[in-house]
Formats: sequence, C-alpha cells, structure tokens
Amino acid sequence: MYRGLLGLSAVLLAAFLARGAEGLDGDAPLRSNRQCHEDNLMKRVRRATAIVTGTVEQKMNGYPDGKYKAKVRVWRVMKGTNEIPTANRVQPLRDPSRGVAEVMVGGFGDPHICDNEVDQGDTRIFLLDKKPAGPPDEFELTSSLIRVTLDNLIHAESAVKGEPFTTREPPAPKDPCIAVFCGFGATCDPTQITSAGKGTCICEQTCSSGVIAPVCGSDDVTYSSKCNLELKSCQTQSRITVKKEGKCIQDPDSNPCYGKDCRYGSSCVVDGSTAKCVCPTCDEQTESTVCGDDGNDYKNECEMNKAGCSKKEEITLRFRGKCNPCDGFTCDKGVCILDDNRNPQCSCQQDCPAPDPLASICASNGKTYPSECLMLKEACETGRDLEVVDRSEGCESVYSAAKGKAVEGTFALSELDRRPAEFQAALEDPTSQEYKDLKDKLENALGASLGPGREVKIIGFKDGSIKVIFQIVLPPGSRENPEDVKEKLMEVLQDAPDLEIKPGTLVVEEAESCFGQVCEFSSECTINPRTRDADCSCESITCDESYVPVCGDNMVTYNNDCKRKQAECQEQKPIIVKYNGKCAPAKEALCENVKCGFGATCTVIEGNAMCECDTVCPAEFQPVCGSDGVSYNNMCYLQAESCERQQEIRKVDDRLCNGCENTTCRFGAICQSSSSVEALCVCPKSCIEVYSPVCGSDGKTYSNKCELEVASCNQQKHIRAVADMPCEDMDCGGAHCGPYQECVDDKCQCPTVCPARYDPVCGSDGITYNSECKLAVKACQDGLSVVVKAPGPCEDTVEVEGSGSGSGEEPEGSGTGDEEFDFCDEGSNCRFGGKCMDMDPDSEGEECICEIKCSGDIKPVCGTDKKTYENECRLKLAACTLQRHIQVMSNGPCPDRVKVFRQQFFSDVPPAPQKDCKETTYKCCPDGKTPAAGAGFAGCPSVCKCNSLGSYAQTCDSQSGQCSCKPGVGGKKCDRCEPGFWNFRGMQDGKIGCTPCECSKGGSVRDDCDQMTGKCVCKPGVSGMKCDRCRKGQVMGPTGCREPTQREPEVAESCDQLMCKYGAVCKKMSRDVAQCVCPTECKRGTIETKVCGSDGQTFADECQMRVIACRYQQDIRVAYAGPCKADVTTAAVTPTGRNTTCPTNLTRTPASENATDKPSMPEGTKETVLPTESTRVPPTSASVNLVTPTKKMSTFPPLKTTEKMRPPVTVTPPPPAPTPCSSVPCMHGGTCKRTNDGRSFECSCPAGWTGPVCEEEVFFYQPAFGGDSYIAFKTIKVFLSGTIMLDFRYTGKDGLLVYNGQKSGKDFISLAIVNGKLQFQYDLGSGPSEIIHSLPLEPNRWYAVTASRVKRDGYIRIGNEPDTTGASPGATTGLNLDDDFYVGNIPPEDRDRVYQRIGVTGGFKGCIRELKIIDQKGQEKMYDLRPNGKDMMFGVGVSECGSDPCKAKPCQNEGQCEVTNDGNFRCVCKQGFHGPLCGHAASDPCDPDPCHPDSLCTMKPEGGFQCRCPVGRRGMLCDEEIEDAQTFIPEFSGNSYIQRAGLTAVSKSLSAEVIFYATKNNGMLLYNGQKTDGKGDFVSLNLKDGYLVFRFNLGKGPADIRSEDPVTLNEWHEVKLDRNLRRGQMTLDGKVVGTGESPGTLSQLNLGLPLFIGGGEDYSTFARDADITTGFTGAIQKLVIAGAVVPDLVDGALAAVDIGNFEKHSCTRKNNPCKNGGACMPMMADYKCDCSGGYTGKRCEKAPSFGSDPAPLRLEGISLDGTTSLNYPNAINKKVPNQDNNHFEVTFRTTSDHGLLLWNHKPGGGDFIALAIVGGKPQLTYKLGKQPFTIESPISVNTGRWITIVADRTKREGSLEIVGVNGSIQKGESPPGASQLNTDGVLWIGGFSGALPSGLPSEYNSGFVGCIKDVKIDRQELDLLQNSIERRNLKPCNG
Repeated sequence: MYRGLLGLSAVLLAAFLARGAEGLDGDAPLRSNRQCHEDNLMKRVRRATAIVTGTVEQKMNGYPDGKYKAKVRVWRVMKGTNEIPTANRVQPLRDPSRGVAEVMVGGFGDPHICDNEVDQGDTRIFLLDKKPAGPPDEFELTSSLIRVTLDNLIHAESAVKGEPFTTREPPAPKDPCIAVFCGFGATCDPTQITSAGKGTCICEQTCSSGVIAPVCGSDDVTYSSKCNLELKSCQTQSRITVKKEGKCIQDPDSNPCYGKDCRYGSSCVVDGSTAKCVCPTCDEQTESTVCGDDGNDYKNECEMNKAGCSKKEEITLRFRGKCNPCDGFTCDKGVCILDDNRNPQCSCQQDCPAPDPLASICASNGKTYPSECLMLKEACETGRDLEVVDRSEGCESVYSAAKGKAVEGTFALSELDRRPAEFQAALEDPTSQEYKDLKDKLENALGASLGPGREVKIIGFKDGSIKVIFQIVLPPGSRENPEDVKEKLMEVLQDAPDLEIKPGTLVVEEAESCFGQVCEFSSECTINPRTRDADCSCESITCDESYVPVCGDNMVTYNNDCKRKQAECQEQKPIIVKYNGKCAPAKEALCENVKCGFGATCTVIEGNAMCECDTVCPAEFQPVCGSDGVSYNNMCYLQAESCERQQEIRKVDDRLCNGCENTTCRFGAICQSSSSVEALCVCPKSCIEVYSPVCGSDGKTYSNKCELEVASCNQQKHIRAVADMPCEDMDCGGAHCGPYQECVDDKCQCPTVCPARYDPVCGSDGITYNSECKLAVKACQDGLSVVVKAPGPCEDTVEVEGSGSGSGEEPEGSGTGDEEFDFCDEGSNCRFGGKCMDMDPDSEGEECICEIKCSGDIKPVCGTDKKTYENECRLKLAACTLQRHIQVMSNGPCPDRVKVFRQQFFSDVPPAPQKDCKETTYKCCPDGKTPAAGAGFAGCPSVCKCNSLGSYAQTCDSQSGQCSCKPGVGGKKCDRCEPGFWNFRGMQDGKIGCTPCECSKGGSVRDDCDQMTGKCVCKPGVSGMKCDRCRKGQVMGPTGCREPTQREPEVAESCDQLMCKYGAVCKKMSRDVAQCVCPTECKRGTIETKVCGSDGQTFADECQMRVIACRYQQDIRVAYAGPCKADVTTAAVTPTGRNTTCPTNLTRTPASENATDKPSMPEGTKETVLPTESTRVPPTSASVNLVTPTKKMSTFPPLKTTEKMRPPVTVTPPPPAPTPCSSVPCMHGGTCKRTNDGRSFECSCPAGWTGPVCEEEVFFYQPAFGGDSYIAFKTIKVFLSGTIMLDFRYTGKDGLLVYNGQKSGKDFISLAIVNGKLQFQYDLGSGPSEIIHSLPLEPNRWYAVTASRVKRDGYIRIGNEPDTTGASPGATTGLNLDDDFYVGNIPPEDRDRVYQRIGVTGGFKGCIRELKIIDQKGQEKMYDLRPNGKDMMFGVGVSECGSDPCKAKPCQNEGQCEVTNDGNFRCVCKQGFHGPLCGHAASDPCDPDPCHPDSLCTMKPEGGFQCRCPVGRRGMLCDEEIEDAQTFIPEFSGNSYIQRAGLTAVSKSLSAEVIFYATKNNGMLLYNGQKTDGKGDFVSLNLKDGYLVFRFNLGKGPADIRSEDPVTLNEWHEVKLDRNLRRGQMTLDGKVVGTGESPGTLSQLNLGLPLFIGGGEDYSTFARDADITTGFTGAIQKLVIAGAVVPDLVDGALAAVDIGNFEKHSCTRKNNPCKNGGACMPMMADYKCDCSGGYTGKRCEKAPSFGSDPAPLRLEGISLDGTTSLNYPNAINKKVPNQDNNHFEVTFRTTSDHGLLLWNHKPGGGDFIALAIVGGKPQLTYKLGKQPFTIESPISVNTGRWITIVADRTKREGSLEIVGVNGSIQKGESPPGASQLNTDGVLWIGGFSGALPSGLPSEYNSGFVGCIKDVKIDRQELDLLQNSIERRNLKPCNG
C-alpha cells in the first residue's frame, strides 16, 4: 500500500509543485494542536461524506459572516467516490495534470474550524460534507484542512479504511532537537536523548593528525592545529580563539595571564608585567538580546558578563533571545504563546458567541463551561487538550453522587522539637525509615479517630522537620467544613500525648477534589470522556519554554513555576518555592567558619566555600608604589595583588616605583634610582653662599644651616643646630656677650675709645650720635637695645615713635683718651693705610688721615667686627678710620646681631624665651608675629617672598634679601634647583633639598640634568638615566664607553706622564691610573659678577668660565667684566687646534643628546631640549628650504645618485625678516602666538602636550579647561532625540560647556553657563530654544547634569533638582548636525559667531570627569576623555584636573609665572630678558650667524642657538661633511621632514606604497592636505602608539583605518595604501590589516598643498582630524605613488630638513657588498646588486665571459632572464604629445608562454601601448583615453625559434603580424573616442619595474625570458646597447 501511495504522491506532488502549491512545506500533525481544539482524525473522517486531495483554483467573494467559497480541482478521491459528480470527471490517465473533477467548496473562514483559510494555488486534503438541497458539485468543509505530506496521506488513508495508523502509534514525539541550542560548532543529535527529552549536542568535526600547524589558544593552551582548537571549543562549549600563531609561551614570567583564573565574566589582561582580571567594556557591542541563567535579559553576551562581573556572580548563557519572549509582546486578540523555536505569537483569537444561559457542558478537566467554544478557548490558552464529557449538564450534576469534599492543611508537632537533629533531617527523605514510621503512625491515629469514610493522607514534613502536611477526604454527602475538621483534629491529637500540636500551628482549608479524590502534588483532575472515570493525572501539565527561574526548597532550579509543578507531580512529593531566581548555595552557612585574609572574601563555588580575591579593578590611572617594589595602576590593583599572593603589600608612595620605596636614607640623604633601578642614597653637596652662622651640636660653626645638614649627611651622624650664631659667641668665660661686646681673655668687654671723627648716625632711640662707635659704647655700657636707624643726624630722618628730640649731641672733644691707639707723633706712621698729620692748632694731638677712595659698587662683605660693608674697599676704609684690624670674614652681609637667637648646646636646657616682636627694635612685620629685621619691614616674609619648599624660613637677610636655602636650592628666593641638582618638587615629599643629578663623569656630557626627570645628557653610545650604561660588552671609562680591551687614550699611570691644560690638575685615581681633573664647582656668593669670555659667551662669574673652559679644553679668558656686549668678537682655540671666530654673546648648546666635545650652556643655566624660538636666515638659503646644495658649492659636495651626481636643486629666495614664530617653535602641533611686546612667543598646545613649546607630554583622566581649551569628538547623532549627560565643576566664570553645530546652517545644540546658571539650547532651523535651570551654580562643586531633547521638546536636570523644560519654536523636529562635537570651547575661527548665538563670552573654566551621550537610537556611549583615548579626535590646552603648571617655578631669571587660559603657563620676564622661559638675554646668539652658510641658525627658548643642518652636513655648526655614499636612504630624526610637490590626479582613487624602518612608536610618515587652517580634505599615514593609522577626509569626516597589531620596531616593513572613492584599504607586509570608509556621501579627494614626508614644519597647519603631532624617527627606503616609484626623495624636493643617510643598511655603508662597480639596490632588509660591464653573481663578483667587447651582445642578441629589462629615454623614443601612429618591429626567441616584450605609457593611469606574450601567443594592447583595446594573434610564438613581430597603430586602428607566416595579420579598431596616444616617451623592453595599470592580464607583470635583437621603433633601428640608459646584467645569447 505504501508503495502505491508513494507513486501517487509523486504524481500529485509534481503536479502541485508545477502549480506553485505552497502547502507541501510542512509536516503538521493531524491531531489538534494547542492553538485550537479539534477532534481526532478518526472522528473527523467518520463525519465527512467525502475526502479528497485538491488544489484551490479560485477564491469566491465572501459573505458578511466572513465565510467564503472556493473552486477546487480534485486530484484524488479518498472517500465518497459516488458523491463526486461524474459529469465533471475527466480521464485522469490520459491527462493527469487536469485532475479528476472540479467542485465548489464552502465553509472557508468558519471560526469553529481551526485550519480554515486557503489561498489560490494551495493544495490540501479536504474533509467535505454534501450540502443539503444544493447542486451536486457543492460541498461544505467539515473540519480543518490537512497539509499534503506522505505521513498525512498514509494517516488519512488508514482512517478512511478504519485501520490503525501503525506507523504513527504511539504518536511520534516532538523533534528532540527543537529549541536545543548548540554553540561553538556543535550540532544536535536527535538519537541521543537526555533525561529531559532533549537531543544531545555533539561535535562532528574531525581533524587530521598529520597536520602540525600549532596555534596558541585564548585559554593559553597550544593546539596542533586550528582545527583541534575549534574542536576543543566545541567539546567544552566555551569560546576559544586563536591568540597567536605558534606555540603558547607557558612561562608565567613571559605570559602573566598563564594560569590566571578570571571568573564572573572577567578576562585577563596584561598590565605591564602583571596579569589582571578586568570586567568587559561593551561600548562597541551590537545589541543582540540574550537570556542569562539568572532569569534576566541582557543586550548582548558582553553585557551579561559585565553584569556578572559587577555582581561577582557567575551568569551563563541560557537562551539567545529574551528569557520570556512573551514579555512585552502584545496581542490585540488572544494570548501570546511560544512556538517550538521559542518565538512569540498570538493565538486563541477566536471570538465566542454569547452562551445559552441554560446550557452547560462538562469538560474532561472536571469543570463546567457555558459553551463548547469557551471550553475550547480555555484549552487553547492553557495548552490542555479538553474534550466534552457531557453536553446536557455540568460536571457537578453528572458526578453529584460521587463527589466528596476534601480539606488540607499543616500543623507542627511539639514532639519533633525534642528529637535530635539527625532525626529531623531524616524526615526530609521520603525513603527513610523515620519518615515512613511517623507517616504511618499519624495516618493510623488520625484515620481511626476521625471516623469511617474519611481518608487521611500525610503528604510530608517540611521546614526543619517540624511541620506536617496532610490531606483528608470527607465522605460523599458530608456537610463538614474546614472549621469542623479543625476542631475534630484538636480533640483527636489532645488525646494522643505523643502527638501534641504546637499552639497556633494548625491550619485547615478546603481543597479541590476530583470527585472523591484529592489531586496531590500539583496533579490535575482528568475525566476520560469514554469511561467517564475521574482521576488525578500529571499528563495534562504542559509547560512552555519561557525562562523565569524559581528555586525549590530542594535547591533545584526550575525554568519556570510550571516546570516546578510538573516535577512535583512526577516525583509525588511537595516542592515549595524557596525564592524566585536560580538556586545558589547558602553562602552564610557555608562561610560561617571560613576566615579569609589579605582582603579576600568568602564565596561559594560549585557548592564549596572558598576564599576569593576581588581582582576586578577600575581603569583609572592613579599610580601607587607597593612595598614589594612594584608599581600598580591604582590602590585596587595593589590590594588585589596582595590578596592573590596572600602576603602583605603596603603602599609606600603615591606614584610609580623607582627603586627607593624599600630604602631608608638617613641623616638627610636623598634616595635616587640608578639606571638599573638600584636605590642609592646620595648627599646634597651644594649650598648657596650666605653667611647665617649656626652652631652645631658637634661644637663646630657652620656658615648656614644648609652647610650643617650637608655635613650631617656626609658624616652620617646626627648634627643639629643648637644656636643661630657662631659657637665662639656662645660662651665667654661662662658668660654670654652682648650685642656690642667682644670676648677678650674670656671676658665680655664694651668698647671704650672711639676715633676723633665726626660721622653722625641716628639711633633707634631717636638720638644722634657722633659716630656708630659712640652709639655702641653708649648702648653697651648702659645695656640699651639701640641700633643704627639711619646714617646722618636724626633731624634728617623721619621721627620714630618713642625717640628723643632728634637734636643730637654736640661733638665731643677729640683726643680725650682714645685708648684703642695713641695719636701719632709728628713723623710717625698710622696703621691700616692711614697717614699721621698734625691737627688744627687749636686742638691737641694729631690725626690719622685715610685717603682711601671707594666706588659705590654694592658687593657686600662681612667684616671680622661683625659689620656689613658695601664692598671690600669700604671695609678697608673703616679699618683705617677706626685704626682697628678688620678683615673680610665672608662674602655677603653679616647677620643682624640684635636679632640672633641663642640656644644652649644640650637639649635638656630649654631655649631662651622668644621676645615679642613688639619689643624688638624694628617692631613687627605685617603679619603681626615676625620681628622685622630692619626699617621698612626688611627681612619680613611679605617682603622676602621666600619659596616655602626651598627655604628654611620665610624671613631673609635684611640687607641683601637673600633667603636661607636648603641643600641644592638656589636663587634669592630659594625657588629653583642649583646646577647639578633636580627634583624641586621632591621637597614636597620630605626631602631636605634638591636631589643631586649624580651624572656619570665619564658617560655624561654635562653635570646638570633634566629638572623633571633627573635624566642626564649622555655621550654617544651611552645610555641610562645617569649615563652609566654602555652597550653590551663595553665598559665605562673616564671618557665614555669603550671595549674591554681598548685603553682609554687619556689614561696614564702617573702624573709625570700627563700635561694638564686649561686649569685641569692631575690626580691619582688609583695605583695605576692618573687623570687630569677639572674643578667640579664654584663657591659663589649671593651677588655674582658676570664676565664676558673671549669666546663671546657670558658667564655667571670668572670661576664658572674657568670650569667650562677646562671641561671643553678651550682657552677662554676674561674679555672684560660684565655681560658680553654686541661689539665683542674674539678668537678662541678649539680642542682640535683650529681657530674659530665666534660671535659675541654666543651661547652654544649641543645639537643633540649624543653630541660630544661641543660648547655648552654655562654651568648653572638650566637646559631643556626644546625647539627654536626665532631664527636668522642664512644669506644663501631660505628659512625652511634646507635642501641639497648645487654642484658648484665646493664646501658641500652633493650626494651621489646612480648617475654619480645629484642634479641642481632650486632654492627659493630668502623670506622677509623673521618673527619669533617664523621658526615654528611650537612642537607637536602647538600654535605659536607672538607676545604683546613682539619679542617672544607663546604656544597653545594640543591636548596631551604642555610646556613652553609643547615639549612635555601630559596625561589626564579628568580634563581641566582654562577658557581657551577644548576637545573635539565626532558628530553626535541626535536627529530626532538625544541626551547629553556630564559631571562638571567650574571656577565661577561663565563659559561654553559643549557645542555641536552645522558647518553651514543654523542647527546646533549647546550647554553653557550663563550668569551663573546652566543654559540648554538647540536650534532646529526655526530659532533656538532657551532652557535655563533655576539653580544657581556654586564654584568648585561637582554637578551631574542631564540635558535631553525629543523633537522640539527638551528638559534639563541637575542632580536631584526638579527638571526645567522648554521647546524650540516652529514646526521642524529634526536636528541636522555635521560639524565636530566640541567640549570646553570651540576653535577660535568660529568663536565670534557661536558666542553671539549662545550668549557667552568665553569657554568653560573647570573640570569634567564624565561625559555620556544617548543617541537617537537609544544607544548609550561613554566617552573616553583621555588624550590617547579612542574617542578624542584632537584638542587644545587641556590638562589634568587640579594641576598647576606654575607650581614647579619654570621661569628663569626671576620671571613671573602666570597660568594661561589654555591650561599652560607664560613667563613675564624682567627687563633685559625675553623668551618663553625668560632664558634669552637682550643679544641674539644667531646675529652674526655662527652656522655653516647652508644651514639654519635657530635660537633656543632657554638661551643659546642650534644649527639645523641640510642633507649632507652634520655637527653643532653643520661644518662637518657627511661622507658620500653611493646609495642614499633618507633617515629622519623626529624633527626632520621632506617637502615635495603635492599629489595630483587622486580625486577618485589613490594608491601608495612605503617601505620604512621605525625606531619609535610615534611619528608621521606621509601627509598631504587641502588647507592650512586645520580643516579640509587630507590623506595621511601615521604611527600612533606603534599602530599604523591610514586616514583620509573627503569633506564629511575622516576614514580611520588602523593596523590590528603594532608594527615591530627596528625592522623593515612594507605598507600599501589603496583608496577608491570612499573606501580604503591598508596592507602591511602582504597582509590586509584594515579597511574602512569615510562618512557622508562625498567621494572625491581635493588636495592643494605640498606633500610632507616624515614630518612637517608646523603641525598646527595640518588637518586636526589627522591627529599628527610628532615627526617620524627612522628611515624610508621607498615611496611609490600611483604605481610610479619616486626615485629620490630628496632630489627635486621643495625642502629637506635634518635628513641624514641611514647607515644601518648594507647598501649605505662605505664598502657596500656590490663589487666591480655594481650598484647596490636596497630590497627591504636585503639588497640586490645591479651589475655592469657584463659582471654577474649576487655581488657582481663573476667576471664576464666574453671580455669587454660588446660585439657578442649585438650579434647574438641580448639574453633576458625575467628580472632584467632595458629602458630608453626620450631622445631615442621621441616624446610626442599627440601621436597618430606607431610602428614597432621586434625579433625574439623564447620558450616561455608569458612575458612583457615592450611597454610605453603615460604615468598616473594614462595612455599606453604594449606588446606581450599571453598563453604563448602575442598581443598588442593600447589605450587611447578610456578603455584598453587588445589584438591577439592565434599563432603560438614560444617555439624557441627566432620570430619577428610587426605591430602597427594608425589612430584607432591597429594590426599585429608575425613575419613570414601567411594569414597571421590580425586587425582591430578601438572603441569610438580618442584617437591619439599620449605617453612620456620612455620605452621599456623586456619588462617594466613599476606598477602596471589594473585590468591587464597578470602575464603583463612578468618579465620576458629569452633573447631579443633587431628592434625598430618607427622604422628606425634601435641600438640595444648604445641607447640603453643602463647596461647591467646583460649577457649574450648562446646559439
């Protein structure tokens, strides 16, 4: 039977398919489904009078009730053959395609029939009934349509015959693989059924064991092949990706993530050398909803892992899609149900008519329904199969006699509380004996006591084994209610003493019964319609696949509550919902006795309590140093590491470790980190020379406190200051001397005799004294605290409160007993330079006359009489006048003797009480507490302004104003580090002074170091922070690094062997080593005398000049005192012995860190490596056009090319007089602005850079804005709606916060602070909204702001304050934005326009710590505000929140530091100085120009000059020629660049190729732009943090294409760039590493500026979107543009600055590998020798076999091997702009089937003509404008015999002929259009070295292999040898 059905089915199916039958795609079951109730098929077949298969031919119009008819073509009659009208029958065997009959079928659309809809062409099985009293061919549909499948045909056939459907008994189960998700390449196997009835996921993939291609997986496991990795991923159902090709590094030291177990969805990342688990960030993830096993929906898997990570909870993927797909799914009619694939759909939509109030139907679930329709609808909604049991009356009537009531409830037994815990636990297990015994006991006791007919059932024990769950079925007819049963139970249990109920625990309630039965454990009442037997069943419980997990009290997680009931019913025991959600072990109980240390917390993993460390930390960078010597990104990482290692790690510093964290330096020593990160304790050794003596606890007097601390450190013992005075003043025979007393013979004595001299002074008591000596006598003898107030009588001074009359005293008689010396007799000599002369005749005695004349110079000195004199001459005059022995005790002023503070030697003696400042001589300072040291508040803090970090006190010397500086600190205000010291800020951390540089004497160029880092300036070949590292295998010597076997040239064994020059002295360093040593430092006073040296350089003093002269072994003498003047030019002798004339005031600095033996800045002058400030243009070159000089420059020979000589390069004329900005001093794209005085400049720095010339890189996480600062991001997408959220604080100034607008249009959106309130504005084209929040903003307070807009309506919210709403005018609702999104401010060129619209006058001043945008699609984006973050495009003047650029006192020469609006600083210089750091004196070191005439002199910001050398020169003065090399590979230093003519013909497409060698991770390779205002189109190639970035902008924003991995430094790489319209691609080393597309619709690239290679002159003129701030460091070997190789990057350049020859390549070395005149051609890291003169071999080492006579080449032809080619210049192949015809003849022989014979073209994709062999047959191809045209010969020419080809072209017609072969001429004509050929005239034979146009066959790219001779061009014979440009690698043909 089945075989017949199969045959018939095949016919039917073929016919149905021919008619487009759509009903053959399913396998729908014949029984009713859950969506609609339907009788079984057997019943339906019995009711039908006819059953047919047919196809709907036509649908008829419907009726008002929704029903309709259809004409059906009958194919087969399965039942009711006689019912089908014979009149319509046809002959089926003759024409089976017409069927057997046509009938009209009604009843379609009947709501009582489930499947009742058809369309024209549908083929179905129809169950029909003859329509009463109707036409013979009309029928009615009786039940649902059945789809035509083989099973359905067999099933229907069996039902018609009344036979059981054996193949379907029992009914086939659902496909077990439905709703089974198999991930990671697994497939579902339906034959392996799980306990849940589901299929099993299996991995069918097989891998070959013979393939060994190891890969490292993301699980850090090595797999033998990628296939095995994928197989493992499938087997473990976990994501394993290829981490890298090759084996994994299983060394934890090399791979910190190896063995790292990251849980909760986190992943391992390597931070430096540390592995950390970090939570995922999901910013770039697309939305694809997934369901986690916690029952929550997530946007994607990443968000699920992120949630688990933040909650510290393992969340795994449960389903793809929602957990409950019906959640949020709405149905207009019916209810939502899930299909077999968990897709939601609306079902049960049928409407039921109003039921008959008297009708009632008993259903198979024991319920009574008003109508069958309502029963079927509930069946559909609940998923139960319901059938009618009785249609005449309800179930209550049918089963009234058998129905019995039931009650259920719980109670607790007191007895169970007294049982042991083991017994109570046993009651949880229904199989335990304790459970069974107690259950039987209770059932028997209650059943016997409650009476007959009552069935008692104990269901179980719960809740700590004290609660009994019971059910009681009452007999039929019982009228007892639950309260009656409760009373009866209480009586029964009271009579049983061992069954006592705990008071208040008995609960009884009525239970649903199933006609005498109680359905337990969620079972449902079910009635068999045939037998009408009622029973409790589990089969009717059907559950969908929704996932709303619940946890049962059995600690099992169920997908939903229905699944719990199903399990409860099947297991026949109660399962109570413990809580919603998946089950988790009771953490509290398991962790109760677990103790975790070092920050770990107890958690439960797989049911076990474990201590776990929180290793997931935030990303903010707030570095700390741990006690283990390791630096951590923030404190969280330190704590995580401590936890994982289970050892204590303390924070020792709030910054990165430097080796000092575990080192304790004593006695004021400062810890320094050496180059090997070794901690060294060093002592400060420099103190500024100020005499402020202190007495140390060691009994020694120190000139100041600084010297005492230096001594304490050097001696490593504790020395403290016991008194602020010399130790000798501390005690005089046991007594302390007064201010004017002197200790004589251990006794304090007052002066008694004064010289007879009237030199009045005014005392502080207001009395005039004849001399200061008289005042001292009076004050000492009377014990007065009187000091000199002012010279001269008091009448000439301002009266002081409390002074005398000021009349003074009359001059006392002279010569009355001066006991200090006797007046001389006539002829005797006075002492101390005085002359004895007779006095006035009226007077007695004689007088000493002092004729010493002194100038008014102020160079104070302190005399041994403890007095300060203006200069040394004044001291001698005083000695002479007073006739006392007075010598210079120290340079500088003496301390104020009245002010000295005395203290005893021993600490147990308390110090003398401090005198109230009101009682002191000069009263109080303005602060009211500090005693003034002199008149006019001298010495007061407000006048001194001593730096709080660098000085010991806020007071200073009353006369000089010098503050008391700490060790290594200098300056009058102690505000800078002395030369040789650094780290001024380090005193904030407790250091006693500046840190010594400790630069290696042998390895460093100079003693001082960088003020911020401590890095020293090293000699060539030396590295390390302190210049103490040599290359591997070398050792450090006194003059630098050397080989171990190499002896230092200066080393001598004794001083007899040395002749030290220029101030150096010989010193024995060891037994066998003597050296010339220069003085290391100068002792300088507070006021230094500058001198001008003979080299034209100004020095701080003569000592410093001598030190520098010695260091550089130069003969430098003092030209005159004072700074050098403009007219001084003297000769100096250099170490090399050459006389060099230097300009005046010439301050020279090394041109680079590796420069040696060059003049330097004066010691003590801070040097920072900065670019230039201003320039002086050499008379022979322009300021930027530093190019290769012409041949006539004998002092600068040109570099060799392949022609041995570079062609001349045109130099542009000099520009006008330069300005301070003309030398482009601002680095990294900073913008230069002239200062108001026009003499200097300021730099506005891009985001990420700061410093006077943007030289210092700065990182920030919370950006700070200064008013002119801003950051730019890509345009935000908020057309119809959008939200801006940010956290900010401001300084109290109004300003613009955020802005995004149109480039040309009205639309914009902004946030601004206006009048202290927040303003939200947007303009949709009809005018701006203006929403102003009422909350007044407070300065320096953080605010969280939300500004949101939907179409015209908007609101603004601040924190928890009420919203402020508003709307924009007009009817427009869309916001069109196309400009960048700015934060903080906008570029200057747009400010006037935007400020006027917004109502502000400036930018934002303050900090922003978070910025978030929700776009029109509801996608949330958190912006990365860091300068190197992925979101920022560019920015200007942004710094870290809270930073102060002036804190480090950067200004020199007492310049005042001011913070600028862009977050940087400016120095306001004192008169006589200028420059960004006030480092320039009035004179200009570049005038006259000291540099070579072909170089450029630039002036450095900190003083001095620098020469920028052209190609071919080097040295500090560019006076050294670079040795010529045959091959030139340009090398770039980071400040170099080449400027060439801009790219052309690139509007639609662009291709470029660069071969480069990078030594640093950042730098520009190529840039070509359209404008110089930071905007416009551009194309660029840049290295950014090691990644290659290819960008181009066509007008609507940049395409950003970057490499997947960073490039390897110090290796050659080849990068290819391709752009076609908006799409671009980058290929690195043969692998496509990135593709991208520019935004918008614009597709053409417009460029108008020069092409820059390797860097640029002024990055601020580059497009901001290019993000270029640094020049390239490395070499560029090759550049190809549009297929054309640029043969020489320097030759033909517009400018070439600081370009050297890359000497690390074999070809650029002096002795290159190519011999016998061969040319060395670089090939990446390798080379190829282009041999000449017939030489062969890799290095042209093989001599030619035919001698020097080229005759064999001419006679036998030239042999070409596919790699060689010949090219001929225009002189041979005449260049004609418009050629009408061409004629070529070529004689050749070859056996190769491919190769290019001849090529002539126009570069840049223009016209060409070519001859080639393709597939062994010759082709002629030419292009005349648009499309190339090819003529191919059918004759093969690769026969190895000589063949001559003739190719002709006349306009568009062409022909190709093989000479001597009949019928070989082939002709053709190119498409209509151009008819003339335009080429460049260069002819190539045998191949082409460049890139051919796309579209040509690949054979054209291959060189010709064979022999060529007798070539004619336009009928003129070509001499292949004589006319060829090159003759390399040419060999004769053999035979």
